[in-house]
Amino acid sequence: MFKFLHKIFTNNEPKIKEVLTQDLQLWLDYETSKHEFNKYIIKYFSKVNELKSHIFEKNKILEIQEIPEKHKVVEPRIQNIVIGHRDNYVKEVFYFLEKLECMEKYNFTASIQFNNTLNEMIDELAKKTGKSHEATEHLFAKEVEPIFKSVGELNLLVKKFSDQTVKLNIHEILKIQELIKQLHEDNNKNKELEKLVDECKEERRTLQNNLKNKKEKLTKLNESKELKELESLQEKYEKVTKDQKRLDCEIHSYFSKLQKPFRKYERLAPHNKTLKKYLEDSVIAFKEDKELDILLILNALKTNINIFNFDDRQETHFLELVEDGDPAYFKILHNREEDLLHQRKILHGSMSKINVMNDIKFINEDLSKLEGNMNLINDKFEKLDSKLQRNDLDEIKREITTRAKELLNVKLIIKNSP
Repeated sequence: MFKFLHKIFTNNEPKIKEVLTQDLQLWLDYETSKHEFNKYIIKYFSKVNELKSHIFEKNKILEIQEIPEKHKVVEPRIQNIVIGHRDNYVKEVFYFLEKLECMEKYNFTASIQFNNTLNEMIDELAKKTGKSHEATEHLFAKEVEPIFKSVGELNLLVKKFSDQTVKLNIHEILKIQELIKQLHEDNNKNKELEKLVDECKEERRTLQNNLKNKKEKLTKLNESKELKELESLQEKYEKVTKDQKRLDCEIHSYFSKLQKPFRKYERLAPHNKTLKKYLEDSVIAFKEDKELDILLILNALKTNINIFNFDDRQETHFLELVEDGDPAYFKILHNREEDLLHQRKILHGSMSKINVMNDIKFINEDLSKLEGNMNLINDKFEKLDSKLQRNDLDEIKREITTRAKELLNVKLIIKNSP
């Protein structure tokens, strides 16, 4: 890319220069300060100031110039039109000069920017004064010509400046400055990313420690005497619950077989509350029937069984069931119910005093939250690390050193800032 430029330095060995990243701009400023383009810039601004002063002086003369005697024969209306154009021309030139402020300190970038701005200003002046200049020439040709000529010289100076930047490859040198700026920006981004990565690592370490502690606590709880005791109580509670269900089934089984005669008897005693309860839910009704009012109903069935028109086999079956439902049997069922309720109450009370399951539940909830946070941190870390990898500072440094050697004949060694 820089073969042509390289020829300039074929007779000179490149200078070796070690520069810290933070000092690259100072190094470039120093190198460019010795460049021949600086002398050209000084001459350029000197000429700009010279032309500016010349234009100003000539414009002042044009501003107050009376119509020459030889042109006073021109029709007054035409004279007034030309004077109007002259005044407009003078005003625009003064405005142009007012904006044309030369710099006291010169550098490549600012000089190029100044030249580009001046080029735009000259184009704008030409657009605004084209007609005025042409009209003014009719009566003030002698006074307007030096201004027009000096603006033309200024325009030519701008073009030559642009040509010189191309000839001396100034824009290529300035790309080194752009690369240095990019290097600093990316370096700052990397520092910020590294800071965020370190924060992620620290947060991840904290989460890992918390997870480890929680898992250790969970292991201890799972192996604790309290949990084993609770599991033993739960097994007993489940056994009592099964016994309770078997008792309920036994009660239901007995009274379900009497549903048919109960329905028949209900017609004879429609307001019997005890009978209604047994028909709705015999298990609940029996458990609540502590006085065994059901015996009265069974005795009534036994006495009146013949009026319900059952066949002999059914009647015999129902009478046998009624005989089975004696007070002793019902008392045994009630005692079993009370004993099971008592056992359930004691077991429930004992289990409620053991908080190990709540502790395990809370730890599992904490673990779930910690693992969720860990996943979020890992995702964040991967994204930050990916951004960090994409900001390849070494590639920018290589391009800077290549351009430094080809353009400035400097073998640049960029060292990381401490």
